[in-house]
Amino acid sequence: MIPLNQLAHWTYTTQQWNEFVTIEKVNKKEDPNTLEIRNAGLLLSSDQNIMMLNFYGSEKFHEYYKSPGKSTFTKIALATLAVASTTIAMDAAGRAGANKNNLAQYNSYGAEMKRTSDAFAAIGSASFNKMSKRFKATENASFILTKIDKDSGETLDEIIIKDKNPMY
Repeated sequence: MIPLNQLAHWTYTTQQWNEFVTIEKVNKKEDPNTLEIRNAGLLLSSDQNIMMLNFYGSEKFHEYYKSPGKSTFTKIALATLAVASTTIAMDAAGRAGANKNNLAQYNSYGAEMKRTSDAFAAIGSASFNKMSKRFKATENASFILTKIDKDSGETLDEIIIKDKNPMY
């Protein structure tokens, strides 16, 4: 019995299964969901990966097609804005608190620092919320269909579809 995560090749001359080859997750925790026998070997594919193994289990090529997401620059900018805003809000809150009288009323400088603290706290909160919000590729995005040569793994053509809603 062959384990689920292994392949073996059939030797025609001896009529036996040989050399178990462990199939790892293709990439990004994706299991292969398609197996196709080609002239050059075994083609394994999943939603974002394509991999060709020769008939002895050695990898001939492996291509990974990244899904759309927030860019690294966007992530860094949002994190910087969130931390800077929170720092300014904390500083302003401290200054506002230091400018209160015994009746817990702000003087004019304290009131201005309280408004500044509230404004920057809102900016920091919005930045953290935007940073933690899951990226949805379908929001104002185009879709790319990629045509791939199954024997070489090369991209042959890409079709950009701006709107996936059918016109009737």
